[in-house]
Amino acid sequence: MRIDWIAGYGRRMKALGHLAEEDCRILWKEGKRCYATKAGANLAALTEGDIEDLTDWEITEKEVLMGLRGAEAMIVARPKYCLECIARRKPITASLDDMAQIIGYRAEIARYEEKPMAAALKRAAGVLVRASRRRDAQGNSEMPACAVTVGRDPYEAFVAMTVLEKAAEVSLKAEVLGGAKTMLRPLAAAERLVYRTKYSKAERKFEDEKDQ
Repeated sequence: MRIDWIAGYGRRMKALGHLAEEDCRILWKEGKRCYATKAGANLAALTEGDIEDLTDWEITEKEVLMGLRGAEAMIVARPKYCLECIARRKPITASLDDMAQIIGYRAEIARYEEKPMAAALKRAAGVLVRASRRRDAQGNSEMPACAVTVGRDPYEAFVAMTVLEKAAEVSLKAEVLGGAKTMLRPLAAAERLVYRTKYSKAERKFEDEKDQ
C-alpha cells in the first residue's frame, strides 16, 4: 500500500473542498487488492491508520470497483442535493457540459447491490444509491443513501462527485422554473468521448506514478 501516493491525492481533494470529510470515502485499486479510507479520515493528512484493506471483505462497493474496467478509484459520499434527488427518486440527467463530459448523459438511481450499481457505472461515471439494509464498508448492517462516482484516479473520481452534486443542485432548483433543459443523448456521449480522450495523457501519468 502506497500511503504517500493516496495522501497526495487526499491533499488535492481537500484543497478542492465541497464535500464533508465525514461523509466522503476513497476506494482504490492496487493490483488485485482494494483499499479505502476510513469514514471521517482527514484527507489532507492521511496516515496508515486511516486506511483499511478491503480485499477479502464481501462489500458491495468494493466488488463493484474491482469488477469495473477502466476505473481505478471510487468516491462514496452523501452530498445534500444528491440525497434530495434520491429521496425524490429523480435521476440526474445532463443539462450542463461538465456533467456530460465528466459523468455522462445520466446518473441513474440504483439499489445497493453489485449488479445494478455496476450496470449504472458502466453507462456513466456516477450513480445515486438508495438506502439499504445490506452491509456497508464499515461492517454496518444498514447502508444509508449515497452517491458513488468512479474515475481513473482518485482525483478524477472526486471531481466527478463535485460535478454530480452541482448537476443535482441545478436540476432541483430549475424545477421551480419548469425544469432544466437536458442535453440530447448523442451530444452528451460525444462530449464524454472528447473528455476521456483529452484526459488520456493524465491517465498515462497516473499509471506511471502508480507503478513507481
